[in-house]
Formats: sequence, structure tokens, C-alpha cells
Amino acid sequence: MVVVCAALVLCLNAAAAVPTMLHRGEASLLVTKYTALPTAGTTAHTLVLSWRLIDTKTNRSVAQGTVALGTLQPGATGTFFAPLIAPAVTGTYRLAYDVREKNVAVSETFTTNVTIVGPRTFPDDEGGRTPPVIAPRATPAPTPRMRFPTPTTGIVPSPQLPTLPVPRGRPTPTP
Repeated sequence: MVVVCAALVLCLNAAAAVPTMLHRGEASLLVTKYTALPTAGTTAHTLVLSWRLIDTKTNRSVAQGTVALGTLQPGATGTFFAPLIAPAVTGTYRLAYDVREKNVAVSETFTTNVTIVGPRTFPDDEGGRTPPVIAPRATPAPTPRMRFPTPTTGIVPSPQLPTLPVPRGRPTPTP
């Protein structure tokens, strides 16, 4: 986090977190933590995040834009949550961004490498793959029962129980 004071009365300490993978034409969450410094004055300030997408091979700006962050209250600390909509390009780029008030930078310019891929697709979206139609199953016809052949001797053992001797004599009465 870097402290920068602009020509205006606003000074703040800000750090933005940008996802490294974006989807073309779709919003991603941009999180900006800030702290208003004592020199920020006594009135609220409206802040925007200004960004430029730079081609890493040619160092030329491909796209640029702004994202409204919110209102900074003097002496406040907090977090701005905002949607960052990726431009309609694909590939790996360098994203340069800073926090601004009335088109004057009030934070350092940060850079990060981002990869922009195609739009997200889900199975039930238009243009996505559609699930196959599942037809109701008819009740299957009963199959006749098969008769298994009887096992032949030697393949399935049959246990032979020993024969016990027959008891002799009379039983003794129990008292």
C-alpha cells in the first residue's frame, strides 16, 4: 500500500485486488481497501478506479475504462466492492489501474498481469451444451426364470456329518 497525495485535498492509502483471470465481457469482483488520511479534508469524495489494458507484446493500450467505487468519508477506513467488466478481447495483458477523484490520480498506479479467456458457459445457458433428453423408460417385460443345472459331484463339496453312537442304558432320574 502506497500513500499518494494529489493536488486536491484528498489523500488516501489504497490497495486494489484484481483477479488474475477474467472472462471476456463478464463482471469479476474488484476489492479495494482504503484508509483516508487526515489530510483528506472534511467532505466526502466520490472515487473511481481507472484502468488500462496494455498488450504485453507491443506495449500499446488495447482498452480502458473506469469503475465507480463509492464515496470516501473523511477519516474512514473500509473496503469498496465493485464489478470489473473485462473488455471483449482474449489473451494475456498487463492491467494498469489507479484510484481517481475528478480525473486526478489519488493513489499510485498499480500493474498486474491478467489473462482474459472466453465467456463462462453453463449447461443450461443459451449457446452452451444442452443436456440430452431423457425419455421415460418403459417397464421391461419379465424374463423367464432360468434353471441352473445341478452341480456334479466333485465340483461342489457336500459336507458329511459324522454319525454319533447311540446312548445305552436307562436315563437316570433327576431329583
